Amino acid sequence: MKKDAWGRYKRPEPTPIPRYPQQLKIQLNKITDATPEEFKEWQEKELNWWADKQFKAIIIATFIQLSALGFMFSVMFVTDQLV
Repeated sequence: MKKDAWGRYKRPEPTPIPRYPQQLKIQLNKITDATPEEFKEWQEKELNWWADKQFKAIIIATFIQLSALGFMFSVMFVTDQLV
């Protein structure tokens, strides 16, 4: 083993840790704006479908949350009456 300037033995250099693969950078210079016709087609085929489904999902989630809250209050009430 080699010694350093103070006479101590040097530790061997650690092996380098392999690097993780990195994501490629987004190339924003290749993105173009949509034409009005492309936007209208996208809105009719994609956005309207999601808008119709989203309202129903919000109603269902709200009902589930309110029913869970009601169940929690009823359990507390019953527990208070019994104990």
